[in-house]
Amino acid sequence: MQRDRLSLDFFLLFFGAVIFFCLFLGAHSLVAPDESRYIEITREMLASHDFVIPQLNGVPFLEKPILFYWLSLLSLKLGGFHEAVFRWVPAFFAVMGIFMVYGMGRCLYGRTTAWWCVGVLGTSPLYFGAAHYANMDLAFAVLLNGALFSYLFALVKPHRAFWGVTLGSVFVGLAILMKGFLGLLFPMMLWGLWKYYKRAETSIHIKHFLWSGLIIFAIIFPWMYLAQQRDPQFFHDFFWVHQYSRFLMGHFNNAMPPWFYIPILLVGFFPWVFWLFPAVRQQMRESPFNFFLLGWPLMIFIFFSVTASKIPGYILPLFPCLSLIIGHYMASHSNETWKRKMKCLMGIMAFLLLTMVAMIQTPSLKSFIPTVNAFEKENPLVVSYEHFYSELPLYLNHNIIVVTYWNDPTLWNKDNWRREFLAGMQERPSVNEWMWRENSFWKAWHGSSCLLVFFPKSYLPLFKYRAHSPVYLLKQEGRVTLVTNHPTQTLASSI
Repeated sequence: MQRDRLSLDFFLLFFGAVIFFCLFLGAHSLVAPDESRYIEITREMLASHDFVIPQLNGVPFLEKPILFYWLSLLSLKLGGFHEAVFRWVPAFFAVMGIFMVYGMGRCLYGRTTAWWCVGVLGTSPLYFGAAHYANMDLAFAVLLNGALFSYLFALVKPHRAFWGVTLGSVFVGLAILMKGFLGLLFPMMLWGLWKYYKRAETSIHIKHFLWSGLIIFAIIFPWMYLAQQRDPQFFHDFFWVHQYSRFLMGHFNNAMPPWFYIPILLVGFFPWVFWLFPAVRQQMRESPFNFFLLGWPLMIFIFFSVTASKIPGYILPLFPCLSLIIGHYMASHSNETWKRKMKCLMGIMAFLLLTMVAMIQTPSLKSFIPTVNAFEKENPLVVSYEHFYSELPLYLNHNIIVVTYWNDPTLWNKDNWRREFLAGMQERPSVNEWMWRENSFWKAWHGSSCLLVFFPKSYLPLFKYRAHSPVYLLKQEGRVTLVTNHPTQTLASSI
């Protein structure tokens, strides 16, 4: 009977989660710059058959490890070229996270509590939104929590400690390949604090840690070795520039004040965050494993609050543990009327989240593609001028020319697309064929080649001033302008 109910739960979980997270997966265009950039890297990997060094517009892009691109590559091979397919990876990990929370909730508290935990996690706005956003944050969060839950399982079930440690180590290795060595740092910090806090014998011994290290090394070493063999700059760029500097030196991504994640948590975990404090009080009184379930989210919240680089998705690893704590609180509540209200609230949240993702509209350059294709016979050079539109090479299925003042020393002072390209261009002169300086661009503009040039709408007066020749407007939509130096009577008008 127990086995039958577990099979039924898994069936309902799988189909419910797949429908909930995938129903409107392709309802809106890719969000620039992150989604289009990561999928473009996958397209270039598929086109070049280089499955070791990620490249963006032909330039090595070592900001993130390789696993997300491999999984996205598999998605494109299986599902084709479509926005919904582009988001299969985060949707897969969203479903995986639901199963993890159900499994851990059932292991710690029982079947009823497990379903409450699933309801809290699935209807959290930031978690649901991350399932519809093609980047690494949700996948990394789920893999990290997979490691935590596996190690916690090893403590709860001492006779299965070996398998818990083995599975947890696999998750750590995959988390490193997903987003870097934070996937190792967080479990190490938590276990170090646990050993200091307990100072007692546990079911996990030193031999387990040695075994864990071997598994992690076996997972991450092959790619890193091949990458270093292929690109001698790999270790410097990947470890120093993107792993250390990004978080500790404030050189990248949105330096924000320490309180940045407080409003993010209030909105991203709404409305369940309002039951967090009474749930924590109950957890501290009742659970023998509160060090893990409370210490894990607290440690991650503090870490990302004190580091310089802050992005909303960084705190997604908090959500599974918080869902277990709040789900346990709701399931143990004695007021049945209150429970019915909470179930209704979950239903309302699910409806609102589905409605929002179905109605959301994001700007896209897909409408410009027919205009570009109309010049196919003239073999045009597609140029992104003073801005990199990562959707263009993705939808055109080939690299584009990017123009800016690459020699400007101040470009290193700002975290944007220019700096990302500069990091990949350093010490790699062979990758610069798509990166043009201003003088090269204007020489081509006044030559015989047909150029199709994209730039921000606000740049139009400056572009006309610099051109010193007729500029023909092809299309203007939103904040983007498309011009050419070779008009056709049916498409272009002089401006």
